[in-house]
This record gives sequence, structure tokens and C-alpha cells, in this order.
Amino acid sequence: MKASTYFNISQGILSLVLLACTPQPTPSEDSLPQAVRSSPVHHGVLLEGQEFLAEVVPALLVKVIAQVPGAVAAIPLEEGEKAKRGTPLVHVSAPDIAARVSRVRSERKRAERERDFVCGTLDTDRNLAKSGDLTKIHLRKSERACDSAKLAVTGARAAEREASVNKSRDVERAPFDGIVLKHLVDEGQTVMPGAPLMQFGSQENLLKIRIPQSDLEGVTVGTQVKSSLGDGKVQRVGSQALGPGRVVEVHIQLEKTIEARAGSTAKVTLVKQESKKLTSVPNDSIGGSGDAYFIYVIEKERLKRVNVELGISVDGWTAIAPALDKDVRVALGAMSSLNPQRKIMVVEK
Repeated sequence: MKASTYFNISQGILSLVLLACTPQPTPSEDSLPQAVRSSPVHHGVLLEGQEFLAEVVPALLVKVIAQVPGAVAAIPLEEGEKAKRGTPLVHVSAPDIAARVSRVRSERKRAERERDFVCGTLDTDRNLAKSGDLTKIHLRKSERACDSAKLAVTGARAAEREASVNKSRDVERAPFDGIVLKHLVDEGQTVMPGAPLMQFGSQENLLKIRIPQSDLEGVTVGTQVKSSLGDGKVQRVGSQALGPGRVVEVHIQLEKTIEARAGSTAKVTLVKQESKKLTSVPNDSIGGSGDAYFIYVIEKERLKRVNVELGISVDGWTAIAPALDKDVRVALGAMSSLNPQRKIMVVEK
């Protein structure tokens, strides 16, 4: 190989070595795209109101109480079971009442036998009086005895009916179509008249919330309500505050049937203001302070600053003006750290 060839190869290797050892310029931070989270804007109704936790309760709730003294003999239905009106709910064994029914029934039968005998004798006495074999005085005594016997039967039958009515009270029945909500006694337990036996409610439910009296302003019958179970209106507002917390009970009737079980809970919002045809953006897309606020609208690879006026704020969204197009997306995050002069890399929320 010629010397010139060796020289050219050596020169090339030396050039590569020098190039590798020479520091290369690094790109500036401003030349790199900045990552930006984004979100679409919201168009439509924005509601302003108070949020509460409501309880699902029966529209009609009663306590079934004992009417006779005795022991709980049977509770045919389990909690959660439905019952038609008149269905037996609790049977109270009342031996004293059963004994009285038996006793007055026997008394009624005895009175009827005595009446039959005495009034049968009257018929005979009347025949004897017609033939002159019985004086009018004896006939009148016989008539009075028959009348007394009839009155005794009437009284005995009334006593039997009364005892039967009392006997019927040992079975408590469903006052309307509804659901067994809670047993308040156990089988075998001794109860007295007036003792609560069971909670029984209607199959139709409503929502109940308790509001501090200080937050009640603007809440009236007919106030619009939004809930996780559907929309509705305030049906009733308690007339006075109760308890040490001074709370007022508010009942809410929804537009559709509440399928949730009594005792469960749902979030509700009592609407104080409803604004329609608004553009709203997430709260963390708003920059500025005081009277000067702005957002960054994403336009291709750049950010465009738009000054805005703020409206009502609900659940992390705030209404803004001027309105924006429906397909607009806005930047999220720390507005002060974003640079509208740099290109962006959009990360959708």
C-alpha cells in the first residue's frame, strides 16, 4: 500500500476522534414542547344550590302497637317482606281474653236456654188464661219473666260481641299495602297495651333531609331538587326546628318511583339558582386574581390567552363569559407556569 493511502486513512480516523471529543450544543428548554393537560368546556345548565345527604324513607310510616296484654305468639313476616292490607303482622296470645270469650259464650247459651223455657211456659199460660184456668196476675208474671229472659239474651249477646272484638285485637293486621320495616319485639316477649311491635311503611318512598335552620332561607315547598336518584321537588318543610342542632325536616318527592330501599342514602342538591346556556370550565383552568381572570384555549400547538369574567361555580366548574365554541379545549394546571410562546404537547384529561 502506498504511503499516501496510509496518510489519508490516518487523517480520517483523527477527524472522527476529534469530532467525538468536541462538545455538541444542547437544545434550549424553550425549544422543547411543554406538556399541557386539557379538558373540554361544558355548555348548558349550571345549577347553584346546597348539597345534603338525604335518607330514603316511606311516604307513610306507622308503628304497629299492641292492643291487648299478653305474649307475642307469632310474627309471620320477615323484615323487608311486603303485605297487603289486612294481612296478619303480629299475633299476641292473650289467655285472659280467650277465657272471657269462652265464658260469655257459655253465658249467652245459658240465657238462650232459659229464654226458650220461660217464653215456652208463657205460651202455655196464655192458653190456660183463655180457658179461665189461670188468673191474669199469673199471666202478667209469666209475660214479665219472658221479657226479662229476652233482655238477658240481648245482654249476653252484646257481651259476647264485645269479647269477640277484644279477642280480634290480639292479631295486629296491616293497615294498608306496605312493607315490614323492622321488628320491635321477639316471639315470646310479654307486652302490654300500647307497646310498639313493628315498624310498617308504605311501598312508596320519598327523601328526607335535615337542614340547619340557618341554611333554610330560600327553601320552600316546590323548591327544585336534583339527586343521584332523580329530579324532584320539596314536598314539605317542617314547621319548627328540632333538637339541639336546630334542624328542620324537609321531605322531597321525586318525579319517578324511588327504587332504593328505605334506610339507604342519596346525595341531593336544593337548587337556588339555575343558569341556562352557559359556558363553564374546570376551576383549575382559571388563572388570575381579583377582577382579572383568564384561561388558555388550546389552538393546534399553541396556547391562546383569553380574558374572562366569572359566574356561578358548582361542583368544580365555573361559568365564564364570553362564551366559547363547543369543540374548544382549555389548558389545566398552574396557569402561571404555562408559556404561551412555546409549543405544547396536549395530554387530554
